[in-house]
Amino acid sequence: SNITGIETINVNQSTTLTGTLNTTAVHIATGTTLTADASVVSAKVINNLTTNGTVAVTNLQGTLAADLSTITTTTIGATWSGSSATFTGNLGNASLAVTGGVMTTTDEILSGHTVTGSGALIVNVDSDLAFNWSNINSTVNETVNFSAGMTYAQNLSSADALTLASGVTVDISGATINGAITTSVTGAAGSESLTLNSSFLHATSSIDLAASADTLAITSNTALSAADFGKIHGVETLNLTNYTGTADLTSTDVNEITTLQTGSNVNSITIDYAMNVTDTGGTDTLTLAANSIDLSGKTITGIETLALGATTGTTLNATEASSMNITGSGTNAFSISDSGGADSVNLASDLSGFSGTFSFNGGTGNDNMTLDFTKLGSLTMDGGADTDTLALSGLSGSHITAANMSNISNVETVDISSIDLSSASLTIDFNALWNLGLTSDLAQTGGYNTINLDVLGTDTTNLSIAGMTSPAFITTTGAYDITDGTNTLHMIVA
Repeated sequence: SNITGIETINVNQSTTLTGTLNTTAVHIATGTTLTADASVVSAKVINNLTTNGTVAVTNLQGTLAADLSTITTTTIGATWSGSSATFTGNLGNASLAVTGGVMTTTDEILSGHTVTGSGALIVNVDSDLAFNWSNINSTVNETVNFSAGMTYAQNLSSADALTLASGVTVDISGATINGAITTSVTGAAGSESLTLNSSFLHATSSIDLAASADTLAITSNTALSAADFGKIHGVETLNLTNYTGTADLTSTDVNEITTLQTGSNVNSITIDYAMNVTDTGGTDTLTLAANSIDLSGKTITGIETLALGATTGTTLNATEASSMNITGSGTNAFSISDSGGADSVNLASDLSGFSGTFSFNGGTGNDNMTLDFTKLGSLTMDGGADTDTLALSGLSGSHITAANMSNISNVETVDISSIDLSSASLTIDFNALWNLGLTSDLAQTGGYNTINLDVLGTDTTNLSIAGMTSPAFITTTGAYDITDGTNTLHMIVA
């Protein structure tokens, strides 16, 4: 029915009103309920005749801009019973029942209202209002959507899911969230940034920030397992600088995380695929849990120890190999890649805990490998083109044999200047030097292959060339044609 031309209506018994209502005011008697579609009562003045009147508003989904603020009866209830749409109106003092469909609205609109029902509710949050999320009954499927960037510290314990609008930066590390209820966090197509507490990641089931370059920062000290980190998807940068604990990323999607950032309270990192790793403090170990991980194109900084275990086939660049202690026992455990220019690798003090084998292919450029003598037999080195150097430390009283050098080629200079030959002794097999000469790129002298032997100072009194028949001794720097009676090598001692 349509009611028009009447200034005031008194409703004295419970009534369902359809059609249109064009009056100045409607008064609801005590204990009486007026039921009407939202389109009928929107912006209409409805109040108590005396006390305890009730208005039941139906089909809120049909009037998305409904204004219920003019209804002031003691009890007001509004029902959203179907459809998926966005409500932009004013709920006034109404309680809300979402019994079907998906209702989307804002925290400002919903603030102060209780919500019941078994339908779905999406709440767009664009400010840190003191919103009481506990007013939303647990039977409602509730999604909190952060539609703008913010730091949010409210109680979100009733939320079933969190979503982030495209490109927003949101910090919920200070919010109260029940991860056992909040089953997922989902991003959008842009580059989102999310900061959350480690306790939330431990309890929730999934965090997927979707496409583009997304960042997830984790704070606090709830212990996180590999399975916890495996809940992370669609994240390119994982920031753990404010997290305390270990970081085992072996359950994350392969090649998903491209950059890991850690701080002084994360000292153990385990990965099974290549990524950039940057640490800003503490004494840190990076453990590789898979074979054939190529880190040569990545940036590894702030890591003190690279633990290879029994893995094989790791590839490092010269800077990475020189900046970390390397432990492991695998055959062909790691190789050092050629940059295309001059590479300098210093492993003199980096391999004390290493018992496997490794290699360095210098390629072009004047390359330099510095190594403790005890690891010489573990190295396969091809210096490649140009003038390349093998520098050895820990030589006092040692004997460099042909077997030690059997896997060394295209090296023009052997640098033994770490030892003072005026007081400490060193023996080098003639064949070790001869074999190097066979692949030397230095110009021949007098028809003989040439190598350089770099020494400390000019006194080489305690240098012995085993198997050399002429000259009898090499006691000072200079150029020598040395022979074992069959082969002759031109050696420049300088």
